[in-house]
Amino acid sequence: MSSNDNKVATDVESPPGDDNAKEGSRTSPKHDDFLESLTSIKDHPTLQGMNRVIFPNNKWIRRWDSMILCLLVYISFVVPYQVGVSAGLGLLNHVGWLVVNVAINALFFIDTFLYFNRAYRDTRTGRIDFSLSSIRCRYLRTFFIPNLISMFPSTILFYAYGKPMFDKYRAGEEIHNRFEKLILVKIFDLLKLLRFVRIKAIMTSSTTIRGLRESQKSYVLGVIQFIFLIVSVSHVFACTWSFVAFMEAQGLSEEALLGSPNWIGYWYEGNAKNVDGGLYPFGNNHTDRYVLSLFWAIQTITSIGYGNISPLTRAEWWIGCVLQLGAGIMWTYVIGGLVGVVDSMTDRSATYKARMDQANDLIGQFTEGDNNSSNEAALVNKTVVGKRIKHFISRQRDLSRTNCYSSSLGEMFPVVDTLPPELQQLSTVLVLKPYLDTVPYLSSQHLDQMEQSRVALECKLFEFGIGERFFLKDHLHDIGRGVFVLRDGTAMTIRSSNLSSAASRLLSSGDAFGTDQVLLSDDIEGSRGALHFLTFTKIIFIPRDAILSALARNPTAWKESARWRLLKALILTGAAKKTD
Repeated sequence: MSSNDNKVATDVESPPGDDNAKEGSRTSPKHDDFLESLTSIKDHPTLQGMNRVIFPNNKWIRRWDSMILCLLVYISFVVPYQVGVSAGLGLLNHVGWLVVNVAINALFFIDTFLYFNRAYRDTRTGRIDFSLSSIRCRYLRTFFIPNLISMFPSTILFYAYGKPMFDKYRAGEEIHNRFEKLILVKIFDLLKLLRFVRIKAIMTSSTTIRGLRESQKSYVLGVIQFIFLIVSVSHVFACTWSFVAFMEAQGLSEEALLGSPNWIGYWYEGNAKNVDGGLYPFGNNHTDRYVLSLFWAIQTITSIGYGNISPLTRAEWWIGCVLQLGAGIMWTYVIGGLVGVVDSMTDRSATYKARMDQANDLIGQFTEGDNNSSNEAALVNKTVVGKRIKHFISRQRDLSRTNCYSSSLGEMFPVVDTLPPELQQLSTVLVLKPYLDTVPYLSSQHLDQMEQSRVALECKLFEFGIGERFFLKDHLHDIGRGVFVLRDGTAMTIRSSNLSSAASRLLSSGDAFGTDQVLLSDDIEGSRGALHFLTFTKIIFIPRDAILSALARNPTAWKESARWRLLKALILTGAAKKTD
């Protein structure tokens, strides 16, 4: 065995109950069997080379994947630009660009061979395969060849072949007959884009992408996705269209582009030749040439088609047809996707409009009460009621997630009902814990998180409009008894159902009402009064049954808090009876 195995053999004690081990004896039969089983596990083929396996959750490999993802985005824009717009002259003119490109190739080289040791998650079984032999066989069958081809040293070859030619060009020598060969070498840079075959797997494993998906609204991500798609496709089309022109002219100079048929020369002669401050898309003016090509690409993709930039040669007509066909397909896809994004963004607005239409239909059926009657119900003004209904619907749209007066947390956040039980409990208590803590005997001082979650799952959520009055006794059969905690808004408590009674307490966000009275038995008159809501108000309702069940499971909460609250309620209830 190795030194590590010897260390294991020294450190492991004999299994309990081994009566054959004698004092002064190093091992026993059971001990030897135990060590042999450890050795057999260690030597299992699946575990061979385990210390060389890189697992998906490794924080360094996640950072590495994020860096590779950034480099892929970079080359998706830079490589088409260098091939199609600047013809790689930037690399020949500035050594810094050459260093950047060589550094990127070096990182891709490392990335290519890292995958021989990277464990992967089987999409069929969901298990992580960490067997080196299986990892390497799979990689060789799938992504190794594209990754290997993408490492082709095109940048170094281009520099070695093009630098002498570029020096001669700057010295005034003609290089038209060698320009095509130079560009063909540069085209090999496009092989780097083969690494995009793994873009989906990299994005799936990237913690940055996962964080964006989990933190942002889906419609926001949809808009970002389609904006990026339009920008990237427009960029590729622009670079391709520029590439066609200077390949037809066999150069980038004014003499080459104006001295042969191509769309850049044709456009310049007819639109910008005698214009001061216009575009000059020749030579090292790469930006002007790119803007001109990008303008054509955008008007082609969006089907605007001004017609001021048009193909001239046979090759330009053919490539223009292909690009326009691709532009039409892409634009159809983008429009369809954006329609879905906008639909999801306006879904709540459409629901609001439908509810308001229904409210108007309801209000249209109102009849005016009898103004001569002394009955309060007959004195209700239909105009006032209609305004209150509309105001409630409008405020609910602006301030709430629901479209009804009463809901559970699962109805407010439908995803809660799709979670397994433990996650339901944890997510519910994390939402409602601040409100449970306002009730002394339900606070985290007396109940642990799991007990609080049981109570939270039983809670109901109510929403009331401005001016609403909620008479507790009238709703006992409806929602039962419980504690009311204000999430948002302001309300007043009224001592009795008599509306002329003075307000006894002003409630605001975070205040609880009924924490003492809810502990009284049903045969004691302790649920008198009402809540009068002064603003649009959200309420957390904690049912009495859930409270009593929690107290029954947690005697300490009863002894240290709840029973004293009950005593206080009994005293006040007796005093109230004497007052009445």
